Amino acid sequence: MNKTIKKWLTCLTVLALLPVTSIKADNLTPIKRIEWKGSNSEASTEEPSTDSEETMEAEESPEGEQERTDSAEELSTDQISHESPLEFVKTLSRVKQRSLEYVSFAKGEETMSLLSHTLHKDGDRYFIAQVYPPFLPYTQYVESDRQSIQQAYLSIDELKAYAADALEQQPQIYQESPVAQLHDFFQRNEAAPDLSDKCLVIDPQNSRLGPIVMDMFTIETFLMDVIEEWLGYDSVNEAFMETELGIQVDIHGANGELFNQIAQERMSNYPGIESFMEQFSQGIAGTLMINYDKNLLGLGLIAEATDELVTGSEIYLEASEDALPPFAADQLITTDQFNELVGFDVLKELNEFEASLTADQFVPVEESGE
Repeated sequence: MNKTIKKWLTCLTVLALLPVTSIKADNLTPIKRIEWKGSNSEASTEEPSTDSEETMEAEESPEGEQERTDSAEELSTDQISHESPLEFVKTLSRVKQRSLEYVSFAKGEETMSLLSHTLHKDGDRYFIAQVYPPFLPYTQYVESDRQSIQQAYLSIDELKAYAADALEQQPQIYQESPVAQLHDFFQRNEAAPDLSDKCLVIDPQNSRLGPIVMDMFTIETFLMDVIEEWLGYDSVNEAFMETELGIQVDIHGANGELFNQIAQERMSNYPGIESFMEQFSQGIAGTLMINYDKNLLGLGLIAEATDELVTGSEIYLEASEDALPPFAADQLITTDQFNELVGFDVLKELNEFEASLTADQFVPVEESGE
């Protein structure tokens, strides 16, 4: 299990997978301003371009279109189709073992801020990792039918590593905190094997990352729904280009307006998607990339692009061979049992303390000196 955790907590290579041209403002074709449902943005009165109208009139929507559901039969990795971009997306998005990474970024002239969530799926079991520099990474396991979180777990080994990393990397923040108390507990009981490889059973209502998991379900299903319909148009397939990273197609011009039209029409089927879509008040522009060799779909979306700032999101969907076996009964420990051992309400106090922190309290790791 620790091997899986380490894999999904490796350093991010955001903006490296997709070509640089996908995030440069001067390479984006302007799209008419869109007022997403639930957004406060003002709608533009600009009319769609003539080219866009002609394209949409000339091509009919793909036949046999069906609304995507999460109840579709799950596939194995060897069932992923490379016949066409459309068939690839249809099958990749239904693979039993897959990972979804969602990165929000803001890139200035000299700085970049990132918030990354990686969700690894194995049937109805999920592992989620949050990376939000300069804050410490945070991970959880959940079980879900994608309608709600049935159960959540937190690895004791990861909790122990989190406390040790906090004291080593940012002592000025954590030395007088519940994190230090937790670290002291682990130090005093270092020789005791009782907690090794065990997991805390967390009430789903108290799962810090549970709401984010549900949001990622919605984002994944919505985007795959939009992309599948979009890839059913000849104009989109004819625009794919070969690159050293795979094949890619830009979301701009007539094809970009088509993508936005489909997205806007689909929004009503996905309650809660407004919070994701509101960042694209100018409409969606970007790049979609497919790498058949890696069974990887990459989507780079621009929310705002100026000379001083580029903001947006990147989404990566990839097939995986990593399994998340269910926990054995003797691996589980309740939060009440753990709190009694440690001497305080661990998760409550840790969550409250972390919520009180601000980015300016952190010292860059390379300067923390130890």
